[in-house]
Amino acid sequence: MSKAFIFPGQGSQHIGMAKDFYKQFPSIFTTIFEEAEDALGVPLKKLCFFGPNETLTSTDIAQPAILTTSVGVYKLLESEGVTPDYVAGHSIGQFSALVAAGSYQFSDALKIVHQRGKSMARVKRKGTMLAVVGSKEEQILEVIDKSFDFNVELAAHNSPLQIVFSGEVDLIVKFKEYMDSIPGIKTKLLNVSQGFHSKLMEEMESGFYDYVSGFSLNEPEIPIILNCDSKLTWKKAAILEDIRLQCTQPVLWKQTIESLHSFDIQEIFEVGPSKTLSGLMRSFGKKAITTYSTESVMSYKKSVKKSSKTFMKEY
Repeated sequence: MSKAFIFPGQGSQHIGMAKDFYKQFPSIFTTIFEEAEDALGVPLKKLCFFGPNETLTSTDIAQPAILTTSVGVYKLLESEGVTPDYVAGHSIGQFSALVAAGSYQFSDALKIVHQRGKSMARVKRKGTMLAVVGSKEEQILEVIDKSFDFNVELAAHNSPLQIVFSGEVDLIVKFKEYMDSIPGIKTKLLNVSQGFHSKLMEEMESGFYDYVSGFSLNEPEIPIILNCDSKLTWKKAAILEDIRLQCTQPVLWKQTIESLHSFDIQEIFEVGPSKTLSGLMRSFGKKAITTYSTESVMSYKKSVKKSSKTFMKEY
């Protein structure tokens, strides 16, 4: 039975993340947090468990916090013999996927995402982001076409019914006002101070790429679907190029899930502190892929149990 592991991105962080895993699976999570804190010199465990929220949600802390939790859950799944045939990650989640695939050492990935967060925060061109949800896919495609008239950029195509735009604040506000006048459209301004995955982030691209290039990158042992072209790869050059493009190009998550459909995947595990990506699966409406979340110990145990039962039925 083919499985894919998908890893959530920024926004999945929350106070208390991984705390229940740490209590119930101390051998794995003590090690993972010690390694993270040694690599970064940041009290990551305390921030994940107790906050404060303002610090945990800052980009340079949120990204390694999500990575640490996701990799911890991945190692737990691996210890129980639950392993993927494919991996993918949404934005920062792609680095969790690369650790799972054996492309980056965990300690190196921590340093990379910590720097990524700091580089993003230093960008001078401020912006914001707008999520748009439609009632049907044709409507969403029309919204994408209309966005060019407002000079805002597609930042993420998350599902057939959900997209996210980035742009300068005044342009995003005008675009939101227009979108709110259309029946069947719902919008939400995201609580961010940057327009991620857009040309507003151009000033960080070359410096961050140079930083990333200083780390050892291995060819993935598990094929990975990349964010910016939604194609499957085993090649280091393609991975590095996608990391560079990710700064200014949209996350093609809808296309990523469609790629998994084409590979005849039967199960998807969302590995990390969120069930957001699992929730998006409902809007694809194609053949059923059983989707599991692991955002808590309870959901983790249920997911592993259900997956094991399905496996036993097959054999």
